[in-house]
Amino acid sequence: MPTVATRALVAQLHGEGIAQPAIAAALRITGPTLRLNYPVELQSKSQVWRRRVQANSEGAKR
Repeated sequence: MPTVATRALVAQLHGEGIAQPAIAAALRITGPTLRLNYPVELQSKSQVWRRRVQANSEGAKR
């Protein structure tokens, strides 16, 4: 069952470019279980990158 902590870990590892099989192994689950339970956290890196850029630009405006 996903928790706030595991969701954050998956998002962080995915954002760092870690492959899904390695993320699944770190959580001691299978790849299909990872994809089933963490679809939002596994969004493409480009979407993660866009959110980071947007957050950085909003922070710079303040």
